Amino acid sequence: MEDSGPVGDAGSASVPPEAQSALVALVGGTGGAVALGAPLLPQAEALRDDSRLDSPLMRDDAARESVVAGVSGMSVVTDPMCVTYTWSGLSVNIAFASCTLEATGLPLDGMLGLAVSFAPIEIRMTFAALQVGDLSLDGMVGIRTGGGCPMGMDTCLNCRDTDPTCMEMRAPQQTIFADLTVALTEDFTITIMDGTVTHDAAGSAVSGIGMVTGGSLAGTFDAMALQWAMGQCLPSSGTLVYTPPTGAPITVTFLSTTPETGAVEVTLPPFPTTTQVLFTPCAM
Repeated sequence: MEDSGPVGDAGSASVPPEAQSALVALVGGTGGAVALGAPLLPQAEALRDDSRLDSPLMRDDAARESVVAGVSGMSVVTDPMCVTYTWSGLSVNIAFASCTLEATGLPLDGMLGLAVSFAPIEIRMTFAALQVGDLSLDGMVGIRTGGGCPMGMDTCLNCRDTDPTCMEMRAPQQTIFADLTVALTEDFTITIMDGTVTHDAAGSAVSGIGMVTGGSLAGTFDAMALQWAMGQCLPSSGTLVYTPPTGAPITVTFLSTTPETGAVEVTLPPFPTTTQVLFTPCAM
C-alpha cells in the first residue's frame, strides 16, 4: 500500500514502512478476529445461562442452536444463505461463500472449523486461507464467556456438574484470544492474549495486548478500546500502541473520520503528534 506520508506539522517523522506494514497487519488481523468472534458473545452468554446445559442429553442441541444463531442469524454475516454447516458432535465445519461480515462490512470467503466447550463457555474457530477483504488469514480465534458471582468468588465453587474448577465458568469475563497469520506482501503473525471484547448494536470493541512478528520484525502491541462502528472496516476510536524491536513506541489514535480517510493521529517520540494516512479507507 502506498504511504501518503504525514499531513500534519512539517518536520515531523513519518511512520517507517516496515512499521506501517505491521500496523496494517495488526489492524486487519485484529479487525478480522473481532468480526468473527465478538458477534458470538450474545449467543455464548445465552448458552451459558441455558438450563439445558444441566442435561448431557440436551446441551449439544443448545450449543448447536447458539452457534447457528450467532454465525448466520444476522450476526457474524449479514446473509444466512451464504453459510453452510457440517456438524460432528460439538464441532462443525462452516463454509462461507460470498458472505459479508456484519461487524466490518468486508467480504468473507472460505471455511473454518468451530468447536464449543463448556466451563467456561468457549467457542474456538480455526481456519486456513480464510479470505477477509484483501487479507488472507490462517490460524485461530476464540471467545470465552463466564457468568457472575454476586456474592463473591467463593460462591463460584458450587457450580453445575459439581466441578470445583468451574469457578472460571461463573467468573465475569468476555475474553477474546487469537493466533493469526495475516498475508500481506509478507506474512505477519499476530497473537492476542486474552483481550476483552464487547459487542452491541453500535459495533464491536477490543482491548488487549499481544505480539506481532514478520520477517526479521518482532514487536508488541497494546490495543486500548479499539472500536469498530457497525459495518466499518477500520476503527473510529481507540488507541493502538506498537512497540517495534528497536526504537520508540508508535502510538496511533483512531478518529471518527478514519474509516473514510484512512488518516490517524500518530505520536512518534520525540516528534509532535501529527495526522498521517496509514490505512486504505473503507469502501463507502
